[in-house]
Amino acid sequence: MYAVSNGVDTEFFQSRNKEKEKQELHEKYKIPMNRKVVVSAGHLIQRKGILDFLKLAKMMPETTFIWFGGGNDSLVTQEVKEAVKKKSENVIFAGYVEAEELRNAYCGADAFAFFSYEETEGIVVLEALACEVPVVLRDIPVYKGWIQDQMQAYKVHNLEEYKHNLMHIFKEEQEELKGNARELAEQRSIRSAGERLKVVYRLSGVNEEEETEKFIAEMEEDIIPIDGLIAFAESDAGAKVFGGPEKAKGAAEHGREIKAAGAKYCDCPACAAVEAILSKKGELLG
Repeated sequence: MYAVSNGVDTEFFQSRNKEKEKQELHEKYKIPMNRKVVVSAGHLIQRKGILDFLKLAKMMPETTFIWFGGGNDSLVTQEVKEAVKKKSENVIFAGYVEAEELRNAYCGADAFAFFSYEETEGIVVLEALACEVPVVLRDIPVYKGWIQDQMQAYKVHNLEEYKHNLMHIFKEEQEELKGNARELAEQRSIRSAGERLKVVYRLSGVNEEEETEKFIAEMEEDIIPIDGLIAFAESDAGAKVFGGPEKAKGAAEHGREIKAAGAKYCDCPACAAVEAILSKKGELLG
């Protein structure tokens, strides 16, 4: 059995202009420019560490914490709902945002903190590494062997260590760590994942061309067409997934906006990654 990374679109997830992205993030969420900003992303479920995120925010009242992502309300426990209601004033829940806004948030933030207790890989971690924002994450087994502590990110075990490392990031330049992070993301880019997949096919003795065609066909089935996104966002199920009728309405409006601009598919990070793979269909099949 071979494990191959899902891959991150390093062409998309990279900074265009750090200063501009920082200013846009602060202006978007009305944050004074002299305040530090920590971002995180994931579903509002305990496994993703939302409760620890809220506790840490209370421990660092001079820092603004932004959580991107929502989820199906029926899966959010009462404990999480109560904790969210009692959040401290320095916490912002941004909800579902388009991929470009999430990328700019990574790039404009002072740090990315990830609190998840269990992952299969952690795509948002790869996205943050690609955007060269200092990353602090829980030291769980999935990162063993490819993310080195204090080399590409800071690996921690409790909230005090999260706080300590974030304060260190705020005070010290992190250019070497950010450079290492970008290099690691490139090693796990979509293109690199495709090359590794070809090697796996060869080692497994299967027909590379046939398996690549199957892989592409699965991607084409999985990606969400823009009309499908709009229809889903306007449904009752969509309202639950997007975090309420207003968020769902915003997603539908966004879908129409990007469709008018020529988009064929949903532009969430997952679909954006698949679209990036499909854009290289000719190379993969060639």
